[in-house]
Amino acid sequence: MLTDSKFLTGVIILLLFITTPISGMLEKTSTSNITVSNADIVQQMALIHIGIPKPPTPSLQFPVIFDADITQQVALASVNISKLPTPSSHMPVIFKADLIQQMEFTPPSFVPTPTPTPTPTPTPTPTPTPTPSPTPTPTPTPTPARIITIAVTPDTLNISESVTISGAIIPAYSTIVTITFKSPLGKIIEQPVMSTISGSYSLTFPPNEVGEWNVNASCVIEGEKIKSETVSFTVKQYHIEVGYAILIVGRNDDWLSQEYIDLTANMTYETLLKRGFTDERIFYLNPRNFEKVDMLTSKENVSYAINTWAEEKVGTDVPLFIYMIDHGKEDTFLLKGLSETLNSSELDSYLDELTADTGCHKITIVIESCSSGSFIRNLSAPGRIIVTSTSEKANALIEKTGATFSKYFFNAIAKGESIKEAFEEASNAPEIKSYSDMLERVGLPPQIPLLDDNGDGIGHPAPVCCGDGSLSSSTYIGTQFGALDFPPTILDSTDNQTVIVGEEIEIWAIVVDDFEVKRVYATIIDPDFAIDRIRNDTMYEINLTTLELKEEAGNKYTASFIPKKEGRYVFIIHAIDEEGNIAMPREIIIVATEGKFDTGPGTYPSIMGIHRGTIIPSYNITVRRVYTYSCPGTGGHSEEVAFYENGKLIAKGTWNGYHSDYHYITISPPITLLKGHKYNYTIKTGSYPQIIHKQIANVTGGIITCSEFIDVNGRKYTDWIPAIRLE
Repeated sequence: MLTDSKFLTGVIILLLFITTPISGMLEKTSTSNITVSNADIVQQMALIHIGIPKPPTPSLQFPVIFDADITQQVALASVNISKLPTPSSHMPVIFKADLIQQMEFTPPSFVPTPTPTPTPTPTPTPTPTPTPSPTPTPTPTPTPARIITIAVTPDTLNISESVTISGAIIPAYSTIVTITFKSPLGKIIEQPVMSTISGSYSLTFPPNEVGEWNVNASCVIEGEKIKSETVSFTVKQYHIEVGYAILIVGRNDDWLSQEYIDLTANMTYETLLKRGFTDERIFYLNPRNFEKVDMLTSKENVSYAINTWAEEKVGTDVPLFIYMIDHGKEDTFLLKGLSETLNSSELDSYLDELTADTGCHKITIVIESCSSGSFIRNLSAPGRIIVTSTSEKANALIEKTGATFSKYFFNAIAKGESIKEAFEEASNAPEIKSYSDMLERVGLPPQIPLLDDNGDGIGHPAPVCCGDGSLSSSTYIGTQFGALDFPPTILDSTDNQTVIVGEEIEIWAIVVDDFEVKRVYATIIDPDFAIDRIRNDTMYEINLTTLELKEEAGNKYTASFIPKKEGRYVFIIHAIDEEGNIAMPREIIIVATEGKFDTGPGTYPSIMGIHRGTIIPSYNITVRRVYTYSCPGTGGHSEEVAFYENGKLIAKGTWNGYHSDYHYITISPPITLLKGHKYNYTIKTGSYPQIIHKQIANVTGGIITCSEFIDVNGRKYTDWIPAIRLE
């Protein structure tokens, strides 16, 4: 720091600098004496906008130094210097500023002044070395607070449309995000959705009330609840004419799967009620007479339903929906077994007559039966949407929870999805894909649903292409009013994995729903599942093994499963709520392999003899034969193998000589060595088997020890383990 006298000198020099034109100051530099201004503490200085046109070079012998020891607020801004001479290279202009932190200074205009008379240079007083200030400890950067964003698209829509809610957790975090809606009438609806690893989430929602809706997103992370702002969207009234519906249920001669067919038809009926239809708008044909059925199924009654009942009700702007479910074969739908059927030309003639009499072109037909795709060619017409559960030569799957395609198709319709969206969702059902794989394995065509909506008579599979899809993407079955019947959501489940035969594994799923979850279960397609070649005149019934999952804490449902044989197990997780809504299923692949105990190859020295020791398996191992590693170029093998548990012989095998598989000894009948149990072995070897020269070894499938080895010459060892593999 400066002394008091030097402080005064510095202030005077600074004032002179401010009040003296700069050009005059620089002109003084032509003398041999220079005024030196010192600035030890300047910390912040801004030179802005300095213009120097064509400066001459002065003859300077000393640096020009601007000095300010204590000044703390000066700003050098907008300096314009004309005719400013440039100092020579050995004359730097030095700005020293160790203390000045803020300077606000605009120099006056440059006015030439006479050169002052030189004065003798005073002897400088030594400046004390300033004491450095302690380095401040840096303040840690705080962890940014986690937030959740939300957006709604569009912000104005019709009652028949859906809104998309999206956003992100920042910083990114994957967890359950709860989307909370408040309807115009004050109803609170909560929908869970899983955020991705990048933190983003999205939900499509079909509102069912006219007016302003409010919505926010929230989640819980490490015990802290995080909530977004509340945003709103407006739903306007938009009338949709739901039209009328005809349900046609048939049977085959043996009434095969009739219980499951009726179950599917009744679920479809209930879905239509959810979509705005009433009992009066649905005409129900069934071969069995029970509540809701209007007439028994026959060709005459099908004609009546279309050309009398519907003809009196539909019109140019009043659509018709037809659903058909039963057994079938190419261009044939069984009404009363093979004795009374309906083909595509007959059905087309009924519909052509209806259109001619009423002007109704808005007709949607969904057919659930084997070979249903064969109806598309004749039924196709402008304005008609035709959906079939399979192609013209393939079978369709039905099981005890209903016809698979229809089950998923109408579940999507219940959520307010368009016909195209529902078709594509159902086409990708995991049961259909697994069932199709089985059909192909026995040489039959796979189940591939088809859609035609452009009138060209050609159906296309999902994803819909080649001209189809435009009409069905904007057409709904019924209205979207009342579309808040959301199914459960399976958020997570057991990962695909490889396990050991005989070992217990846990199958689990995380399921959430705005209603009470009624049932969570898995259908299992095991490795031995196969189908025989079947006739093409029936919907094939398939009964899969089911595994019930029981609820634990935190929306987790679990069950234990023990694979009993090698192969690929397909688990398809399902969830159903109290309202009958079904979740989009989740597929899990479990591959079971036989556990193998394998010491791996050994080394020399080697000699034949008798090995005794113990084996402790790390998992259950079924032993059918024992392989002995042999030294290269020798006939190393085992001659006898025996296994004991608690001193009791449990298995024994003997060598069959030098055949093609002479390295093996067969164990008959096979035995299972249990995980964690200790077994004694006695192995008599011949020729030169490979040896593991250890007393104890951790190997693939467990632990093996050597109690003793007695070679052919009678010598004893405790570190000769036979190199073997149990299969």
